[in-house]
Amino acid sequence: MSNNSENSIGFQLIDISTEQFATVKDEFNMDDGPVTLETQVGFDISRIERVLSVFTKFHFYQNETNSVLISESGCHFLIGEKTWNEFTDSSTNKISFTTYFLTHLLVLAVGTARGIIHANINAKKQKRGFDALVLPTINVSEMIKEPHVFSLAIDEEE
Repeated sequence: MSNNSENSIGFQLIDISTEQFATVKDEFNMDDGPVTLETQVGFDISRIERVLSVFTKFHFYQNETNSVLISESGCHFLIGEKTWNEFTDSSTNKISFTTYFLTHLLVLAVGTARGIIHANINAKKQKRGFDALVLPTINVSEMIKEPHVFSLAIDEEE
């Protein structure tokens, strides 16, 4: 039997939020033109609760300018005290999350977003062609190029 503290990954997923989900058109037909995808990623922290939130936004367009579907969601991770302290620089009162760590959390957030898109489309009794839209595989390692640094100063906006 393995020692649980040795295998600790330093965080846990504590909440998933759907910030926005919208199908912009009444119907969707793949034959109406090529589909493109715009991707956005954001991070935020709750200093007091040691929560790091990873937000993803996926905007599908048809013919480059016509909005088809927008999905924005968040995965909220409780960072273990030991991991939080390892990422914290007490001399600058800042916390810096490594690209490796953020990439790992982003992989989880993208997979979650894929499930949110699928569930929302398939929850509609009349799918109206939107079930043809699938969030493709995404190389998230190319999305995060440098560590993300947050101030831990109390007087800054939470």
